[in-house]
Amino acid sequence: MSCENIEAISHRLDIENQEPLAKDTREIDEFITQQKFDDAIEACLNLLETYPSSGILNITLGKCYFELGQIDLAISSYTKATEYWPQSEVSYAMLGQIYSSQGDTEQAIKNLRKAVELKPDDYELNSLLGGELIQSGDFDAAIESLEQVLKIKPDYAEAYFNMGMRSKERVT
Repeated sequence: MSCENIEAISHRLDIENQEPLAKDTREIDEFITQQKFDDAIEACLNLLETYPSSGILNITLGKCYFELGQIDLAISSYTKATEYWPQSEVSYAMLGQIYSSQGDTEQAIKNLRKAVELKPDDYELNSLLGGELIQSGDFDAAIESLEQVLKIKPDYAEAYFNMGMRSKERVT
């Protein structure tokens, strides 16, 4: 095999396992800002031909599909993003919120727990998890999650309110 062939294969492997540069996604960002989600999807799909394992492009696709009400495609895109970029809490958080909006509390909790595991000091993620745990009726776990919120952000009034309401429900 020639050096040129080896370099070409190496370059292809490098690109397939990389994320696009900011300059490559500028147009997509502009489409999203302008709420031209169909155009953003088309641009993402084109870039996925070059970067087939891109977590960022799949997160962006998930957002666009969600904005267009295409929930199954949003879930699929965010799920792919978790496979390609498993250390990013964003995909898990978005999956959690989508599943929550669909009434699938079990899947919402599973994904939000993973997001919190990846970014434990994020009070918003902990608060979202606490809310889902409340919905599931797991008040003890919800209070633990909300206590974590207050360790991170002691002035977060919503956490105090939710803890008070859930404590009241446990007593009655």
